[in-house]
Amino acid sequence: MRKVILSMSVTLDGFAAGPNGEMDWVTDHNDDEILNFIDQQLDRKGTILLGGVTYRIWSQYWATATGSIAEKLNRIPKLVFSRTMETAGWGNATLVKDNIPEHIKKLKTGDGLEIMLQGGPGIAQTFMQLNLIDEFQLLVYPVLLGKGKPLYIPTPGKTGLELVQTRKFDRPGVVLLHYKYTEG
Repeated sequence: MRKVILSMSVTLDGFAAGPNGEMDWVTDHNDDEILNFIDQQLDRKGTILLGGVTYRIWSQYWATATGSIAEKLNRIPKLVFSRTMETAGWGNATLVKDNIPEHIKKLKTGDGLEIMLQGGPGIAQTFMQLNLIDEFQLLVYPVLLGKGKPLYIPTPGKTGLELVQTRKFDRPGVVLLHYKYTEG
């Protein structure tokens, strides 16, 4: 069975974006080591799941960008979850307006590589509420925003996670934390 892996950048205080959606804290810290890591991670992804806001931002940039990451992002099939968009014409994308759990169940039981959820805090929170995420792969940036759009929302009860992998990136002080749900 394929896994849905939430792959997100977050600040140390848990924000996935600034108050107005700013992500400059990511680009300010990214270097060749992090970009090479992202490039290698894309080799294991068979599908990318995006929210509408992230899709629109990505399609404007990556459709004309060059290089290995751009080639992979343009090629990998995408599901775009949006109730407001009418079409999703960039990068091998299919628009999904409803029945998220049904679409994800079908994807997970099919053949292929990992499924990457990379669509902003809103879609990540929806997937968490629907219990559709199997693993969390977080790049934690050495930044405290103080306010912004949180990745996590309150959930009822405690959820156990098992650490799968950690990695410290040399220059920018970014840390990878990769978790999966514990059994039981």
